[in-house]
Amino acid sequence: THFFSPANIMPLLENVRGSASSGETLATVMAMGKKLGKKAVLAGNCFGFIGNRMLEGYVREALFMLELGALPADVDGPMRAFGMPMGPLQMSDLAGNDIGYNVRKDFGWTFPASALADKLVESGRLGQKTGGGWYDYDAKRKPNPSAAVETMIVEHSAAAGATRRPMGADEVLDRCLLPLVNEGLRCLHEGVARTPADVDIVYVLGYGFPAWRGGPMHWAEQQLGLP
Repeated sequence: THFFSPANIMPLLENVRGSASSGETLATVMAMGKKLGKKAVLAGNCFGFIGNRMLEGYVREALFMLELGALPADVDGPMRAFGMPMGPLQMSDLAGNDIGYNVRKDFGWTFPASALADKLVESGRLGQKTGGGWYDYDAKRKPNPSAAVETMIVEHSAAAGATRRPMGADEVLDRCLLPLVNEGLRCLHEGVARTPADVDIVYVLGYGFPAWRGGPMHWAEQQLGLP
């Protein structure tokens, strides 16, 4: 049973079936979720289940955009305008940047822009809990642009040989949202998610995807015309 933090507030519950899970066990945990007042979704067993598996590409693409020319507010702003409660970098600050750092180290995952995220953590900027991550935070946890982080990003781009360029809102939306759609489709093809609606429930209730857009699968079908 994968509860979402904080568990007393978040309505989503991913119940994960293993290869030997019995029908009785699955029925029991789904009924338990209902009794607790949760919206329970049955998920297959893989890294990240449904929600966090999809999230990995979403955050990774945000890091690529920083390397190529964006600053944190350039990425997060269009996502908030789209209807998300916060963008991927502010979300990472809220959860703790050390979480992604530890996952990358534990699994040996590296990609070009991950060095920037690693450098942020190694400088002590873990997010809201340390008063600074991709943003500086005041006593009320309000995010403000950080000159130190901007310098870190520009220096990283130069070291990576990247020519920085402006990133428009449409590009930011495509690069953040299409990885969600692609990975959601893979979850469906692999049977990790049973239906497109299950994917959408996970993202609306667990990650703040705007409910009026219906979730990433519904949005892709209705707005992008993808079957």
